[in-house]
Amino acid sequence: MAFNIDVGTSAREKFKFFQDNIAWVGPGNDTAPIGVFVGGQYNLVAPTYTDGDPAVLQFTSSGLLKTDATFTVEGDINIGSVEIKDAESDTRVKVKTDGTDNAMVVTQNVLPALTVGDAIIGQVKLVDDDGNLVDVTGGRLHVEMFGVNVVSIAGHVPGVEASQLGKAEDAVHGSGDVGVMSLVVRNDSLASLVGDDGDYAPLQVNSSGALFVDASSTTITVDTELPAAASITDTFSNPTTTNIMAMNMGWDSTNSQWERLKTDTAGIQLVQQTPVTGANPAVFNDNAFVTGDSPVTLDINAALSRNAKSVSIAVTGAGAVDIEYSFNNSSFTSKVRLTGASSIELTDVDIDAVRLTWIADSAYAVVAY
Repeated sequence: MAFNIDVGTSAREKFKFFQDNIAWVGPGNDTAPIGVFVGGQYNLVAPTYTDGDPAVLQFTSSGLLKTDATFTVEGDINIGSVEIKDAESDTRVKVKTDGTDNAMVVTQNVLPALTVGDAIIGQVKLVDDDGNLVDVTGGRLHVEMFGVNVVSIAGHVPGVEASQLGKAEDAVHGSGDVGVMSLVVRNDSLASLVGDDGDYAPLQVNSSGALFVDASSTTITVDTELPAAASITDTFSNPTTTNIMAMNMGWDSTNSQWERLKTDTAGIQLVQQTPVTGANPAVFNDNAFVTGDSPVTLDINAALSRNAKSVSIAVTGAGAVDIEYSFNNSSFTSKVRLTGASSIELTDVDIDAVRLTWIADSAYAVVAY
């Protein structure tokens, strides 16, 4: 070992400490900067010191100084590609952000070793807050979520292909396309299910599953041609196809509605006679009504001293008779033909006179109240 202190004429002080087997590392002459050479030791097994002991700096076999430090890295770190390692082999598969070649499938509560660059993290255990391994059954990881909004997916695009749930506007339908079934709400008493105009609302159906629609203020166009009208004659049978016909209707003043005029089994129209209480009827009859007697006008007003409120007309002979009646004994209604053995009864009327016209030899009886 050598120890040397040299004070030159330039007033520079040199202090050097050399171990016998260590050469000077520097410019190689005595004009090197003033300083103290600091050395250390390389130990395969690090020495142990107690508090207050002198210590020697420790170096690695490569001459690197050993330190004990904690590093804090702020910001994003680009670690390069990430691979998943099979726990039972050296097979590794890259994990890509687009989801392809993503081999990280959780089938157990101890994940296979994870490779980050050249570093292998080793097995990863999935545990709960108490350190217990989580439950993995049938290749499915059971996750229990606490609180609200633990998982949030924003900006997810469902896709518009045939096998994807989304479909593009104005796209052409294809057989086998998949989608999401539209659910509706049964609402037996139709009412709005939302609060304000412009809110999203579900479709509604009734108890039979029929969709509620609003057809008010809507013009419905029927472009189907109506069938041809049928020619109606006596003894006309029910048509086998849909036809348009007309029927005689009478006004029911008691119930304020229209009713069909009824006939008996022979097709003769039924007429109900309503006698006037407390009044003697005017009766007209002719048991041999022939062409020479026609036409005959029966002056009901003269017989009752007023117009009749009810008139019953019966053709009692075999021949047909045309019937007309008047409210003022000057103008008459259109003719109504009664066949033999038929009758008609007029109620709630105001008839002044009745005119009968012969069609064939017959007989008649008229009763007016």
